[in-house]
Amino acid sequence: MLAGCKDLPGPDQVKHLDGYWEIAQVEFPDGGTRDYPVNTTVDYYHLEGRKGYRKKLQPNADGTFATSDDALPLQVVVQDGALILVFESDSGTWEEHVEALTPEEMTLMHGNGLRYRYRKYEPINLNP
Repeated sequence: MLAGCKDLPGPDQVKHLDGYWEIAQVEFPDGGTRDYPVNTTVDYYHLEGRKGYRKKLQPNADGTFATSDDALPLQVVVQDGALILVFESDSGTWEEHVEALTPEEMTLMHGNGLRYRYRKYEPINLNP
């Protein structure tokens, strides 16, 4: 490994992707950032092996979600030991490189230079 390179998540960490995630921060190519302390949508990732989908959900106060039937197909590719999410839509195919992936945090680098930092979604229970 080259000096200064950090360890990237490997194939054994794919299991952490499955579940509900919310964006915590977006980092722009110029170094600027935008924090998201509260989100109106959650990204749900579902995998069966190395294939699955990502779906946008809107959390409800009772712990359920509102959603459409739209699901974005994805495939997890391992390339040179790194994880890459390959998405397909009617408008084309793109990749997001997984820079970090733990049970609680995930960082994805989009091909357009945007870095998305996610935290595992924890529902807010408004019913005591």
